[in-house]
Amino acid sequence: MSASPGTLFISYSHEDGKWLDLLQLHLGDVRVGDLEISAWDDRSIAPGTSGTRNRSGARVCGRAILIVTPHFLRSKFIRTEELPRIEARYKLKALELFWIPAEASLATSGDEHWLSSIQCVGDPKKPWRVSP
Repeated sequence: MSASPGTLFISYSHEDGKWLDLLQLHLGDVRVGDLEISAWDDRSIAPGTSGTRNRSGARVCGRAILIVTPHFLRSKFIRTEELPRIEARYKLKALELFWIPAEASLATSGDEHWLSSIQCVGDPKKPWRVSP
């Protein structure tokens, strides 16, 4: 499936694949009224296909979920490619943005990250798992 405006784009660090698996388990076949929500992440890229399709997900999807962990915030690709596009589209109101504090990180500890100004899913002080 390719990303489209009606698709939910999931941004995560590859080191955090377990959190993606858990989120997808909870999402299952989600429907909101008559709207079926389909999720897209880079695991949807078919072998032999250009990886640039991942970048297009952050450009065209109407909704995004960010699975935020220290790995997520340290990822060069996420910091330089995905987050700038997501932040710009969010500020233009072209994207609904949801972020999940899966582990304690800079985004959950205060005002040091732009995500901390956006209400997260759950309590940012009680992430899914606190890093040691």
